[in-house]
Amino acid sequence: MFWKRQLYFKISNQEDLHSLIEQMKQEKRTKTNKIRFLIVTDFKIILAIDIKTQDTLDIHFVDLAKKFDFFLPWAGIEKAVYQGENPADVKAAEKLAKLFDEIKSDNFNEDDLKNKEKLHRLNIFLSRLLFC
Repeated sequence: MFWKRQLYFKISNQEDLHSLIEQMKQEKRTKTNKIRFLIVTDFKIILAIDIKTQDTLDIHFVDLAKKFDFFLPWAGIEKAVYQGENPADVKAAEKLAKLFDEIKSDNFNEDDLKNKEKLHRLNIFLSRLLFC
């Protein structure tokens, strides 16, 4: 079965499904039609590749319902891709943490440290400052 821009699906009785899905991946029609998902199964095992994200699925066919999230892009729901923290953001947060410690040590005594409201206000101020 072939669905342009969406799916290339094959049912196979051969032993090595991995080699079959690799062949499908290398086919010209997969690339020219911008296929999103490659799926091959023998109804015991199901293999799938999301070409866009390079995610793979290799499970027993009976477990398919447990991995529905792999196919969420068909419903228009893309998976979030984690991006590493920006070094500038990390550096700014570290500097504000040092500022917080300095303000706290210079302006709060033991009684003030017990006053959670004052510390909360300082936290809010520095959080707002960080996001400005």
